[in-house]
Amino acid sequence: MLRKLVWPALVLGSALVAPRTAHASFHLWDIEEIYSNADGSIQYIELSTTSGSQQFLSTHAISATSDGTTVTYDFTTNLPGDSAQKHFIIATPGFADLPGAVTPDYVLPCGAFFDPDAASITIDFAGQSIVAFTGAQLPTDGTAALYDLDHDGLSLTTAASSPRNFGDDLGAMDLQGCLQDGTCEPCEDGVFCNGAESCAGSACVTGEACAGVCDELGETCVISCLTQDECDDDNECTLDTCDLTICSNTAVDDGTSCTDDGLFCSGTEACLGGSCESDGIACDVDETCDEATDACDPQGTGGSGGTGGAPGTGGAPGTGGAAGAGGAGGAGGAGGAGGAGGTAGTGGEGPGSGSGGESTPASSGSGNPNAGPGATAAVGTGATTSTGSGTGGGDDLSGEGSGSGCDCRVGERRGPGDALAFALALAGVAVARRRRR
Repeated sequence: MLRKLVWPALVLGSALVAPRTAHASFHLWDIEEIYSNADGSIQYIELSTTSGSQQFLSTHAISATSDGTTVTYDFTTNLPGDSAQKHFIIATPGFADLPGAVTPDYVLPCGAFFDPDAASITIDFAGQSIVAFTGAQLPTDGTAALYDLDHDGLSLTTAASSPRNFGDDLGAMDLQGCLQDGTCEPCEDGVFCNGAESCAGSACVTGEACAGVCDELGETCVISCLTQDECDDDNECTLDTCDLTICSNTAVDDGTSCTDDGLFCSGTEACLGGSCESDGIACDVDETCDEATDACDPQGTGGSGGTGGAPGTGGAPGTGGAAGAGGAGGAGGAGGAGGAGGTAGTGGEGPGSGSGGESTPASSGSGNPNAGPGATAAVGTGATTSTGSGTGGGDDLSGEGSGSGCDCRVGERRGPGDALAFALALAGVAVARRRRR
């Protein structure tokens, strides 16, 4: 008995904790994006799913409750294919005609599906996905939407609207459009005679209606008149007439001259289809138009290239600077005068002999060279020396001097006493010879 109770309990527990699986159904869609303009005339709701086999929406419904007032939309058809990784859109009429919109998968009835100004708003898809918010949370600037990206109905954020339909068409929305009051039609009603309507600030602005007699079929506005001047349209390419209180402005023949636009290069001005046009032909095809000079200049041929100059001759080699002159050599010191030779003594008779006087030692001087590059050394003159000797036999007496400059050449000079000493020596020799005789 216990085993019978445990088994059903395990099966039930497993069913409670098992993940939600996709069957051929509809219930795995989540409300993801909600959009409305300021007056609620343009709205859409986008749902998404990651699961397949959820395209079976027929017989199910979505509802919007605004401060207790509920509007319901019943799905009467299924989506056209498998739902895996898909989105679909429910939108108000006219949404698809707005700039940046996409074709909705389901179209709501005309009018606001929910009140964007309500204090409390709840969107409920078949009891499976529910999002509650306030009108203050809902952006209505025409570009942004309210998002439930966590699909929990609570963590709502605001971002740029990006409606995506089941065919994966994605809009980049700037839904500043508007509809005619009380309708879901665009502002432009297609009627010519009441002027062209426009949309400004999410509201339709009526156009300027025809002030005269309007021809809707011909889409012309005919102004009533009493005189032709009242029909002047300030267009020289139309013929203005007042015929039976009705103004007409008929285009003149094409090619009729009209006022020059002041530009030379625009060519000739002429009427064309009731307006003044320039033909744009001022110059021939082989000419260039110069607006500054109001002239057509021939298109010149480029000049021939210039001849290159002759190769340059290299400059003569530079001459080196002259060598610096060497300093002058110092003058050599004057040679000292040689001492006079002593007078030979007279030989005594017999073997006796006399010695000549002692000569004065020679004095000498030398010159130091002082030469720069290329200078010539000056040569000093050596000192003159004089030597003398005497013998008992009447030897010659001679004086001799010598001097030298530095490492160049030797200069010699006889002292002034040399000649005298020599003469005296000769005289002594002569005397001695006579005595021998």
